[in-house]
Amino acid sequence: MTAITGLRRILRDAAPWVAAALCLEIGVRYLWPLQLEAAMADKATSERLAGVVPNESVLRAKTDSLAKDSIRLGSRLALAKSRQIEGPDPAAILASRVVPLLAERGWKLDRVKAQASQGVAELDIGASAPFGQALQGLEDLRMLPFSVKVRKLSMRPGPSGRLALDLLISVPARGTP
Repeated sequence: MTAITGLRRILRDAAPWVAAALCLEIGVRYLWPLQLEAAMADKATSERLAGVVPNESVLRAKTDSLAKDSIRLGSRLALAKSRQIEGPDPAAILASRVVPLLAERGWKLDRVKAQASQGVAELDIGASAPFGQALQGLEDLRMLPFSVKVRKLSMRPGPSGRLALDLLISVPARGTP
């Protein structure tokens, strides 16, 4: 019985050391190289991406720039709203602003049609004018306090050295009841 008890005692004392040695062998032989390889791959990736991810001061500068951009966009939005026609009949307001302006510039108006729909006031104009006055009238349209968009412009030779003009302009409108 002493031999079996001695063997038990040896196994009881040596078993944790054998298990630890096996775990150490597995760790050194298999797990350690995998960890080293992963660490080296991570380092290579971080070196490769070092130029892509900016440092904190660059990120802070970009954030400040975005804040300034949003402020500028807000002011541009306010400006865009101020460049809309507002009133009960936006097409009539547009016509009352544009027709006298073009007539002042020497345009002979043959056709004027104003209509407003879906938040846009449109003015369709058929006219004739000398070349210089036609260009000056188009420049005056550009200088209006509204956001004028030229949807159609055609110029062709007309009678007695004048240009025949077909013009369709639109302006964003906010109708008030």
